[in-house]
Amino acid sequence: RARELVSLLRDEFAELRREFQLQQKLAMWQSAASLTPLARAWDEALAAAAAPAALRALLIGQLGQASDRESSLEMARSLLSARCPAQAAPHSLEGIHLLAGPTGSGKSVMIARLARAHAASRGFGPDQVALISLGDRRPGAWSQIQLLGAQAGVDCYRAADVTAVAELLDELGGRRLVLIDTPGAGGWEMALSLKNRLPRLVCHLVVPADISVAALKRLTGGPVPEWNSLMVSKLDEASHAWGLIQAGTESSLGISFAGAEPRGSVTFAGDVGEHLARTTVGNLMLPEEPGFEDEPPSRITNLKK
Repeated sequence: RARELVSLLRDEFAELRREFQLQQKLAMWQSAASLTPLARAWDEALAAAAAPAALRALLIGQLGQASDRESSLEMARSLLSARCPAQAAPHSLEGIHLLAGPTGSGKSVMIARLARAHAASRGFGPDQVALISLGDRRPGAWSQIQLLGAQAGVDCYRAADVTAVAELLDELGGRRLVLIDTPGAGGWEMALSLKNRLPRLVCHLVVPADISVAALKRLTGGPVPEWNSLMVSKLDEASHAWGLIQAGTESSLGISFAGAEPRGSVTFAGDVGEHLARTTVGNLMLPEEPGFEDEPPSRITNLKK
């Protein structure tokens, strides 16, 4: 856990240095360019929300061409929605699926949502779904999985290591869906090892909706499993989604499922990009009348369908 925190801090500082260099270049470009009052207002709002410099420059260049504030808001939602990771999975899962992610990302709750949704769906049923808790030695972790499994009405199993999982999977060969939960610390190594033993294993990365750009880059690069999709948790807690939006422009990895508060149901990712874009734009601080500096900024109401 300590090594994970040190690595995370190192990556965050590296990303901050990169952002600082890009911010300097952006400031030079802005001083040379003649920005409209609307473009300047968007620049200030995006800077205050810590939007990545590259994405900020792209948005300013396009939003400054809007005719008025309202049309620029709609344009911003459209641009950000288009840059969110695309959907990447069918409406249901089948086979052996492993979920991994950083500590506190919501893996266990996401697994419970998926188990409950598939246990209740036609063609599956509770007897066709199983949960496996792999190598999680945290106090209360096994009790939590048992409770979540009982709520979903599915069987739960505990495996101390990858070898035990392989033996369990031989016994569960008749199940249509097996979901494997992993610990936040050491989960990557377990996923890589199990993937080497089981080529048919499908690996998903679970991240919170407000994950930072640096954290998501660390999780999707380097010695990590080949992720089949992103699963996004805590949709209701995010005030912005810069990490996921930036990932949509730099990676082909898409979102398969998403979820909000702990008792909420799992959501297919078809409209997650639009939700993230609306939430991000809705929490920006943009003046009601860009160009009038004496008027205080006001929070844009978060628009919902």
